Amino acid sequence: MKKLIVILVVVIALACAGLLTFILQVKPSELKQVLSAEVQAKTGRQFTIDGPMKWHFWPKLGLSAQNLSLRDDPDFRQGNLVTIGQMDVAVSPWGLLARHLELGKIELSDVTFHWVRLKDGYTNVQSLLADIRRASGGFHTLPLRSSWSITAQGLEVKKASLNIDDNRTNRHVQIAPLDLSIGKLTTEQTRPIQATYQFNDGKLNFFSQLQGAIRITDNWHQWSINDFTQTYQFHGAAAEQGLKQATIIGSVNYNSSSKHLSLRPLAISVNQQASIDGELNVDWSKRPIAVNFNATASQLTLPAAKLLLNRLGSYHDPLYLDVKADGQIKADDLQIGQLHLANLLSQVNFDQGMLTFKQATADFYDGNLTANMGINLVATHPVFNMSADIAGVTSQSMLKSTCQQSPIQGTVRISAQLEGQTPLTELTQMKGRIQVAMQNAMLVGIDLVHFKAEGHSELSQLSGRAQFDGNQLLFDSLQLSLNDGTHLTGKGTWDPSGALSFSLNQANKTYQIDVTGSCVKPRFTITP
Repeated sequence: MKKLIVILVVVIALACAGLLTFILQVKPSELKQVLSAEVQAKTGRQFTIDGPMKWHFWPKLGLSAQNLSLRDDPDFRQGNLVTIGQMDVAVSPWGLLARHLELGKIELSDVTFHWVRLKDGYTNVQSLLADIRRASGGFHTLPLRSSWSITAQGLEVKKASLNIDDNRTNRHVQIAPLDLSIGKLTTEQTRPIQATYQFNDGKLNFFSQLQGAIRITDNWHQWSINDFTQTYQFHGAAAEQGLKQATIIGSVNYNSSSKHLSLRPLAISVNQQASIDGELNVDWSKRPIAVNFNATASQLTLPAAKLLLNRLGSYHDPLYLDVKADGQIKADDLQIGQLHLANLLSQVNFDQGMLTFKQATADFYDGNLTANMGINLVATHPVFNMSADIAGVTSQSMLKSTCQQSPIQGTVRISAQLEGQTPLTELTQMKGRIQVAMQNAMLVGIDLVHFKAEGHSELSQLSGRAQFDGNQLLFDSLQLSLNDGTHLTGKGTWDPSGALSFSLNQANKTYQIDVTGSCVKPRFTITP
């Protein structure tokens, strides 16, 4: 038995020694030529390994190389498309016996990638893919004693930097650090993909993670990432304004021949709220880029209207001129600041920088709302406009957002035509009119001391019209009724400081009424 064990050990040792001897005869310098020739044949670009290439035997057999680079299309830039500081890859020793360079997952670090778009919209990545498709019909090999073939089981990139030079929008962005892991990237097979990166272009600052499964078909023309999840953690101004995190779940398909991209299904969750479900279709074959979408949300919470306008207006970008979008938004429950809308339905149009919400309808505080709104996002100081009609609104329920016990009862109808410029800080920056018609409005629980001193009773009803003009809310056709049957008519004003003033007539008397205090218990000063 001992002799058998000794024989087995000797045989294994001799086999390993023979394999090691064969491996050492395969010089890394010759493999460097094989790799360079293969990559150049597959891409049509010069691939260079300037640093040393070495064998390493622990913890597994593999190759390492330094200072690798792939040239860019000279029509885009004079230099390298990709530079790689370090490459490490495991090698199957048994494949070497058959002149097959069978590589494990290729590990790359200290990678720099340059993405360039010309003014006509064509990118250097599109140029590279076109060269790859032209070369994919054949398989090039360089003789090394006999023909060699090469396969790889995937790619892992660490500490990468993506530099974006967009000559169409004069935008320059660096995304770093970027980490990417992808399975064996061959056609007709699905492989897992993972990526993390930090993005900061001076306006947006976020960290993102992507997980999914990538599949390439139709000779590299058709790309798809199935069942992906992408998360965003926002920092800086976006986080300060309430946008802290977002998650996108769905599947994406892209056809490089038709330049058509679709995300279907698509679910978006913001700040861990219930998701927005829908689909998105993009056609890159023409300018402006055509986008079509549908979005449905069960419950959605947004910042106050003023903050939302200012946030939209702060992201004017030349890229908007390249986009034309149409779609529809539905929301069962929408909270905008302190305002509440139910069953919202709106058509949305985005035409080269002009964002428009058309024919928006919603249930609004026991009444209904119809509105149109637009904002120009490409202007240095974006201008917005709004028209709205609000009917059958219960004033008590509407005022609950600011007054837990409103002194006003009844219903109102409001018509508004407003325009303004962002950033919006005060109501006085808006121009236009607000018409308010009060129907059966009651101002209850308020003791008008001076009227009672003259033998009158409490105020029972208030009606009239109001319009917002410049920096004041103007009231006219006011009618006040007291419980004892006394009637007064007149007009009034309200300014943003909260001062409310009425001038009212009753018989041959004129009363000046100034109102201050909270909405629950106003204080009246009456001057006959």
